[in-house]
Amino acid sequence: RNPLTAISHATQLLEDTEDNPSEHKALRDIILNNTQRVNEIIGSVLQLSRREGPQQEPLDLLAWLKLFIPEYEQGQHHGQCVTLEAPETVGTVKFDPGNLRRILTNLLDNGVRHAGEHTGQFTVTLSLSKDVATNRAHMDVIDKGAGVPDDIQSRLFEPFVTTSPRGSGLGLYLCRELCQSNGATLTYERSNQTTRF
Repeated sequence: RNPLTAISHATQLLEDTEDNPSEHKALRDIILNNTQRVNEIIGSVLQLSRREGPQQEPLDLLAWLKLFIPEYEQGQHHGQCVTLEAPETVGTVKFDPGNLRRILTNLLDNGVRHAGEHTGQFTVTLSLSKDVATNRAHMDVIDKGAGVPDDIQSRLFEPFVTTSPRGSGLGLYLCRELCQSNGATLTYERSNQTTRF
């Protein structure tokens, strides 16, 4: 990380100089953006390599989501972008809240971006339900994006597989790993012009 920090800082200092031809600015933007990408990849790999077991605790899932969603939306350029659909109560689940936050942030980020690119509306639906037969909670992140290309679907949760030129290909892989470590599953479905994780 230290060399990346130095490169990033030097690029920012170049921005502040008076002698700033437009062609040099474009090159500096490329350097800065790619530095940030490499830093994100390193951060994800480090998190995977030093990950400890989940610190599970009982979570009232609906109450937790009602706190999480406004916090998530505050960090978005698009303001209110998540619609929550849920019954009156879903009950309590055992999950590491930090892991759940990381999983949902990644899935919502992906959904908002893909919906916006495809429809111009940066919105997703978070649908909560409970399977009475198995007593398991189900959470669906639903967007109206174009979906995952057929040739990538079978490898979607593998590391370094991505459909985005800016993506690291580690987000969904990390999400599935965190789900599995908490006794949950993560799947992908495409139906009725919607994408559902």
